[in-house]
Amino acid sequence: MEQTPLRIIFINISQLFYCLSLLAIAGIEWRFHLDLGLPPWLAAAMGYVLVGVALCLLIWNAIDGFRKLIVGRHWLPTALLAVTYLAVTILVVHAFPSLVLRR
Repeated sequence: MEQTPLRIIFINISQLFYCLSLLAIAGIEWRFHLDLGLPPWLAAAMGYVLVGVALCLLIWNAIDGFRKLIVGRHWLPTALLAVTYLAVTILVVHAFPSLVLRR
């Protein structure tokens, strides 16, 4: 069954927000485990593993989505997906550090 370009875009956007929520959970989890009294090296290791998995999943989904759209020669949906990834990346770069590092 061939996926339509709109379906590919919605799948990638939902997976993008899922990966962002995993990154937010990693930041919250790190501070929560430190508050519980776990050793910092253990809390940091668990947070880094979750961040690594989320980033790998994010990159893999982006490459797969762009590949499917480009192979199908759907240029407008490809541009829409690229702009979405760019906008979310800019928001994350500006907002995520202040959310995680806030005291």
